[in-house]
Order: sequence, then C-alpha cells, then structure tokens
Amino acid sequence: MQDWNTLATDETMLLNTHYTPGRAGRTVDKIVLHHNAGNLSIPDCWNVWQTRAASAHYQVDANGRIGRLVNDTDTAWHSGDWDANLTSIGIEHADVSTSPWLISQATLDNGAHLVAALCHHYGLGRPEWLVNVYPHNHFQATACPASIADTQRDEYMRRAQEYYDQIQGEDNMPTAQEIANAVWNFDQNGVLMRDRVQGTDTAANKTLAIAQRNDGRLARMLMSLKRYTGIPDDDTTTVPDLNNSMTGDRVRRITLMLKRLCGIPDDDTTLPDTITLSDTQLDAIADRVATRLKGNA
Repeated sequence: MQDWNTLATDETMLLNTHYTPGRAGRTVDKIVLHHNAGNLSIPDCWNVWQTRAASAHYQVDANGRIGRLVNDTDTAWHSGDWDANLTSIGIEHADVSTSPWLISQATLDNGAHLVAALCHHYGLGRPEWLVNVYPHNHFQATACPASIADTQRDEYMRRAQEYYDQIQGEDNMPTAQEIANAVWNFDQNGVLMRDRVQGTDTAANKTLAIAQRNDGRLARMLMSLKRYTGIPDDDTTTVPDLNNSMTGDRVRRITLMLKRLCGIPDDDTTLPDTITLSDTQLDAIADRVATRLKGNA
C-alpha cells in the first residue's frame, strides 16, 4: 500500500464492466472478506472479471501488494446479496496453498491493515467480526473466504484491531503546534507561562541595560584615574601606583572609595572592573570623582 491514510494502493486497474456506478444513496457500513480460491495477481483478477459477472474493490496479492479494481464510491458485485453489495467494501485475498486453503503472512498482514484503514477512513469503529467485518459466507452459501473465516481468522482480526488502535493513537497525538500552545498557555499558580517568559525577558533586558550603563560609568571613572596618574588610555595592564608622589592622598582616597563601593577589601590591590549601583548613586559618584580630580589638577 502506498498510503494507508489516503488508501492509495500499490496498483490501480479499474474495471470497465461487472460493477455498478455509485451506491444508490447508501453508505459503507461493513467490509466483506473473500479468498481467490487460487493464487491470483491484480491483473489476473482484472482479466477474470472481464468475462465473469463478479468483482471486488480490492485484491491483496500473495506478496502483500494491494490493488484497486473498483472505486469505493461504486458498487462491486461480490457478496451475493445486493443490499450487502450496496453497503460494503469487498476485499479479495490470494491463496498460497489449496489443501488446506491458506493465505501468506504478507497477505494476512496487509489485508488486516487494509481492513483497519478502511474502518478508520469510513468511521466504522474498531474491526469486529460479524459487526463491521464479515465473511462472504455470511451472505451466501459458499466456502469463501476459507481459512480467513477459520484457522487464520483470529490472527487476521487481532492484527486488524492492532493496526486500527495504532491509527487511532496517531490521530490522537497532539501536533507540534498544539504542544507549543499548551506550554505557552500553561497556568502555574495563576500566572500563564507566556507571561512568565515575557516577564523574564523584560527583566533580563533591563538588567543588561543597567549593567551596560554601570560598566560605562565605571570605565570613565577609572579612565580619569589612569590619566591623572600618567597611564596611557590603551594600557590595560599597568596598575596605578598609589604611592607615587604624583598621585597624592586624594587619588588614594578616590581609589579606596571605588574599591569599597565595589566590595573589594582595602588591602586588596585588585582594581574594580564592575559595579552594581543605582543610576542615582553612579551619577553622584561620577560627579564627585570628576570634581576631586579637577580640583587636584
């Protein structure tokens, strides 16, 4: 089968005779199972039904390939009961032995899968024997479908139900968009996740902006200190010598103030490279440093 969801078959050989267009206003409510009483291919069935007044919607080959011979919207001549024909889909299965009649595992598996796909597609519910899945001999006195209604019936129906459950499970799986929407709208203690995420983004952006402003102000303060002590602007390694006679006590006091504001111990020779203060504090400190440096110039 090329696509179980759309019922696209491996091969399509639509009959031009021995079927009835349309369904006389009736709808599909069951599936009827048949066997070939032989090992026929899809073309073999097409050829037989050119001269024999019979047909079915699908044929499942011995290798598991599925062919369409009558459209589902048309009435195939397969059950021996006209009312059943109008309301059913007929599936033929190739046999691989005659005594006893048996179908191959490939035929059984894909036939059962086709039953499940049809039950899902037409809303018939989970495949159930004599509920929505019937043997040919339920409507007509015949040995058909042989092993499918006998020794292989239980396995056939078990697989049909498993495939149906699998298809239903796939239908019930949420899409990626549905999962994303559920997470985005998840309510935790009265607050939606989207609001938490957006609030976190806003807070992070504000923190970054403050940090960038703080770093800029501190850099200007340290640059003033370097220039006052004679260190070039592009020198990133030299530490101002606070004992140099040029600097004097004012520079030491300014540096000590900066270190204390940054939480650096007095006896630690590390110069501050970051600071976390309010805008008002930083502006006041910058003004005080600039005033002191200017008065010492």
